Amino acid sequence: MGGDLLELALETNVTAIDRDPDRIAMASANAQVRSLKHRVTFSVNDIVAHASHSYEAAAWFDPSRRDTSGRRFD
Repeated sequence: MGGDLLELALETNVTAIDRDPDRIAMASANAQVRSLKHRVTFSVNDIVAHASHSYEAAAWFDPSRRDTSGRRFD
């Protein structure tokens, strides 16, 4: 969980936002294992709530690829 996040954290500080606290917990654990937790701010929230925030460089949105029927591949 958080593969893109962890790659970005190799280069710069990042903010991870997800509505699902379990996903944030998994990404946080993976950042800890990779010694990158100090580069990531984690937030259980909806990205819409952060739409008015100012960020220095860029935003990366990784849409959900799962619905009630399971993982989607398109």
